[in-house]
Amino acid sequence: VRGQTARTADAGDERAQAAPGAVERGKAEPRPAPNELSERDNISSMIGSWANAWSRKDLDAYFAAYAKDFVAAGGQSRRQWERERRSRIGGKAWIAVKIQDLNISVEGNRARARFVQGYRSDGMSESSSKTLTLVRAARTWLIREEPSGQ
Repeated sequence: VRGQTARTADAGDERAQAAPGAVERGKAEPRPAPNELSERDNISSMIGSWANAWSRKDLDAYFAAYAKDFVAAGGQSRRQWERERRSRIGGKAWIAVKIQDLNISVEGNRARARFVQGYRSDGMSESSSKTLTLVRAARTWLIREEPSGQ
């Protein structure tokens, strides 16, 4: 298990300083194996696309980032969780999601991404630490777990 892939991925509206999904490399760290580096780059890109879809309120692309067996926080079924997310996201005039300090570790077909998520909308602004558990499905990575409050 090794550490860092990218420091910043911006997504969303014109308020972001970098282009949507942009990735800024962090400080030099021990180089991972080439295959692991490629996987971390893929995950970083996937997370940037997920944040960008959320910022655009593109619900089809947003939900496509989640595994079919996604485990929602609080014991909700996927159907209940999607209904709630559609209502929350659709009810905002605008959303801007920014990913910072992205740290990715890969173990086979599972990965963990930790980052600081900046979220702004017409009714809210917050920054919080977030952890995603991802699984590899064919040639892509999908979000399997997104615990709340982490």
